[in-house]
Formats: sequence, structure tokens, C-alpha cells
Amino acid sequence: MGIWIELGVFLLALAWGLWQLHDLKQERRKREQRQREEAASAASLAANPAATPATAPAAPAAPTAGSPKPPSPDA
Repeated sequence: MGIWIELGVFLLALAWGLWQLHDLKQERRKREQRQREEAASAASLAANPAATPATAPAAPAAPTAGSPKPPSPDA
């Protein structure tokens, strides 16, 4: 009877390992697809520099009351 318990544990471990490999392959496919899309976007931007990128750069943060002022260009 002990052999059946060991076989069951082995099969559970095998099933879990195969499930993890399946998830790993899915994530790898997603990452590669995202990289292909980014490369295509960069290539189209390089081909047409007048086109605006999908994400605009963020504006610089406004200084807060406690932060020091940058030096003036006149100084």
C-alpha cells in the first residue's frame, strides 16, 4: 500500500512541475510579444520622427515650498 502513496505523491509533484513550466512558457510568450511591439513602435518612430510617441514624456515637477530654487540663468 505504501507504493501507491509514493506514486500519488510523485504524480502530484510531476503535475505541479508541468503546470509551472506551462505558466513559464506563457509568460515568456507575453514578454517576447511585448518586446516585439516595443521594437516595432521604436522602428516606426525612427522611420517617422514627426509622429508623436504613444506615451508623452512627463512634465517636470513643479518646485514645492520647501525645495530650494534652481540658480537663475542671469547669475
